[in-house]
Amino acid sequence: MLITLVRHGESTGNIMQQWQGITDGPLTEKGVLQAKLVSRALSNYKFSTIFSSPLSRAFDTAKIIRKGLSTSYPPEIIINPLFIELNMGSMEQVSWNVPFRIHTRDTCFPKGESLNDVLKRALLSLDLLLYSNNNKTNDIKEEEEGEHILVVSHGMFLTELIHALCIHYNYQWIDLTWSNTGVTTIEIKQQEEEKIQFKCINNIQHLI
Repeated sequence: MLITLVRHGESTGNIMQQWQGITDGPLTEKGVLQAKLVSRALSNYKFSTIFSSPLSRAFDTAKIIRKGLSTSYPPEIIINPLFIELNMGSMEQVSWNVPFRIHTRDTCFPKGESLNDVLKRALLSLDLLLYSNNNKTNDIKEEEEGEHILVVSHGMFLTELIHALCIHYNYQWIDLTWSNTGVTTIEIKQQEEEKIQFKCINNIQHLI
């Protein structure tokens, strides 16, 4: 089983250097181009499922990727609020450049979430990624071994999703910095001692 994670393209909040969180900032022209380039890089991937955050900067990136897939019948995009970005509360649309630390792993953004809150959501989202419907078992079902799932989301959420995977499989956590349209692919092998393997991490070769 493969899981490919993609951060959205550049958005208006990125270029304004503002905390975005759940504020629905659209893609910039550059962000649309980045999405088209990552779509080209992923065009031959045979995704069985596509999940997206409901925020337009992620959903529009997912739509561009889906449109570029070479298969005749690409899967529909499943929007799920579990994949939304960290809620930054009263700091949303405020400059990143503040002279103090706003939050920690345990401390929430004012009127928002903490990283641990997002980790809890990420752990819940693993049920969607690893197990089908209501037939949950301790192992991935045999028929799912060939699946390839795409998740298009946001930097902080995707970091916590990787954190959740590492917890689930007792793997040393990789704390990533995500570039716009950065691609990370994880292979999951239930029958091997090392159950997860990172095939690529924040790959942006398509932008070079």
